[in-house]
Amino acid sequence: MIECLGRAAEFKDNETGAHVMRISKMTGIVARGLGMTPHDVALVEQASPMHDIGKIGIPDRVLLKPGKLSGDEWTTMQTHSSLGAHILRDDDNDSELLKVAAEIALNHHERWDGTGYPNRLRGEEIPLFTRITSVCDVFDALTSRRPYKEPWSTEEAIKFMDDQSGGAFDPVIVECFKSQLHKIMAIKAEYPDSSDSA
Repeated sequence: MIECLGRAAEFKDNETGAHVMRISKMTGIVARGLGMTPHDVALVEQASPMHDIGKIGIPDRVLLKPGKLSGDEWTTMQTHSSLGAHILRDDDNDSELLKVAAEIALNHHERWDGTGYPNRLRGEEIPLFTRITSVCDVFDALTSRRPYKEPWSTEEAIKFMDDQSGGAFDPVIVECFKSQLHKIMAIKAEYPDSSDSA
């Protein structure tokens, strides 16, 4: 069910269902690399695909705009994280999975240096599952083709991750991600976007 909802969000903004699968697998690889328990590895694999579910509440004129967003449009776009948390949060349900998915959806645009949104969390105030998802999501977005951009090379993306280590990203997560890069690239090959496999 979680992957189905994640794919629904992906189709809304013209990304692919393959992105959802890659994020699930990549976050699991990083979590294992960090020595997390099998329970926590499974939890992040199942919850991370929901990070962008809030995009289903963003108007198409903003979400699908090919050019740069205006200030008001950017403010609207930023609400997708809180919308996602609202969609997933259910006070009547004790589901650990939904709680973690809501936490990831809310916080996946927070930055290690405290300049992210929506709450300007800093460092370890950002939940660990979210920090893992953010690194994987950005790498996958950079190295994937989008209607508005060509994919970056792996080398360009890793340089960006290194440059943003301690800024956007938890340095420990970046180092772990890089140590698992051969496995990450195998996932990208196993789950290509449809435009890449044509």
